[in-house]
Amino acid sequence: AVVSTQSGHYGRGINCARPGDRKQSMNADFELAQKELAAHELHGESTEIELKKLSEKYLAEKEGALEDQRKIYETKFAELMDKLSSMPVGGAFSPDSEDSQASQNDDTFDEELEAARAAERQKLRDQVVRANTLVREANTLSDEMCKETSFRVILQIPKAAL
Repeated sequence: AVVSTQSGHYGRGINCARPGDRKQSMNADFELAQKELAAHELHGESTEIELKKLSEKYLAEKEGALEDQRKIYETKFAELMDKLSSMPVGGAFSPDSEDSQASQNDDTFDEELEAARAAERQKLRDQVVRANTLVREANTLSDEMCKETSFRVILQIPKAAL
């Protein structure tokens, strides 16, 4: 179509859709929609596969960490049992005992045990503080990225320690 102005000059034509052009446009839109749908489905499946792999990896790492933790506690328990078994029996706990050596060994053992416990408590405190710091940072990043994920620290006490 050609547009005329009031002064009689003819301007450039305006492009109008022809009846046959609309059918081509609909086919192109339909094909594009099919391609997008196929790409989305493919992406969705790969996301599920990746999510499953990550979940399996997490569970394996968690089991490994729990196993490592159990071994550490068993080692510490064995060390304490060895210290306890090396302690003299009878004289150290007897109120009538005149054996000053046994009493001195008992005091030394108590001091060593208390020092070891204090060191373990301090180590645990340090680890909890570090874990809380990392969790706080992870939660901040999660919020900034608009993810609905929250992290927290969970302390697990072995049944043997109760």
